[in-house]
Amino acid sequence: IIVLVLSISTIVAFILAALNAPEISSTSKANIWTTSGIAFLIALMGWMPAPVELSVWTSQWAVERKKQTNHTPSRREGMADFYIGYVGTAIMAVFFVGLGAFVMFGSGVAFESRGDLFAGQLVSLYTKTLGAWSMPIIETAAFLTIFSSLITVIDGYPRSIAGAIALLNSKLTDEKRNILVVTITMALIAGLVFLLIPRTMKELIDMATIISFLAAPLFSYINLKTVTFPSFPDEFKPKKWLRILSYCGIVFLTSFSLIYLYSIIIGF
Repeated sequence: IIVLVLSISTIVAFILAALNAPEISSTSKANIWTTSGIAFLIALMGWMPAPVELSVWTSQWAVERKKQTNHTPSRREGMADFYIGYVGTAIMAVFFVGLGAFVMFGSGVAFESRGDLFAGQLVSLYTKTLGAWSMPIIETAAFLTIFSSLITVIDGYPRSIAGAIALLNSKLTDEKRNILVVTITMALIAGLVFLLIPRTMKELIDMATIISFLAAPLFSYINLKTVTFPSFPDEFKPKKWLRILSYCGIVFLTSFSLIYLYSIIIGF
C-alpha cells in the first residue's frame, strides 16, 4: 500500500510540476564537468535508482517469502518480482529527478543543510509552484519516500550482512539472531557517526551515496561472477548480451569512479 500511494503521489506531482514549470534561462545552467559537478553526479548515481547491492536484498526477500508461503516460485515469477521492484524503482527515480529539475533547479533558493529546515523549504517551494492545494500530495510523497527507504535499508543491510556472516562462520547460522545483532550494531554505529562526526544532513547523504557508488564496481563484478560461476545452473545463467551489458556497466561505474577520484585529488 505504501509503495502504491508513493508511486501515485509522485507521478501526480511530476505531471503537475511539468505543466507548471517556469522557463529556465541559459544563465541558470551549470557546468557539470567540475569537481563539485562530478561529486554531485557520483552522489546522485550512488542511490539512483538504488544501490547495486539491492540485487542481494531482492534475492533474500524472495527466499524469506518462500518460507512464509511454502511456495517455491518459478523462474518466471521470480523475474516478474525482480522487474516490478527494480524497474519500478528506476522509473520512480526518473520522476524524482524530474521533480527536482522542474521545481528546485533555477529557483534561486539557498537550501538549508538541516533536514527539518530543508523539508520545510522543499514543501514550500512545491506548493508555491503548484498551488497550496498540492501540499498533501507533496507531503505524502516526501514522507513515504523517506519512510519506505528507511524500512528497506533497515531490513536489507542487516539481512545481507547476517547472511554473509553465516556463510563465513558455520557456527553462526542462527539467522534471526544474526539479523538482530547486526541491526543493533548498525544502529549504534549510526548514532556514533551523528554524535562524533558532526555533519549536516547533506554531507551525511553525500558521504553515504558516494561511498556506495565507489563500491558499486566491486559489487557489480561479484554479482556477475555469482551468476556465471560453473556451479550455477546453466538454465539460469544470463545470456551473452546480458553479460556484455554487465561488463559495460562495470566499465562505466569504474570509469566514473576514477574520474571522481581524479577530480578530488588533482581537480579540473
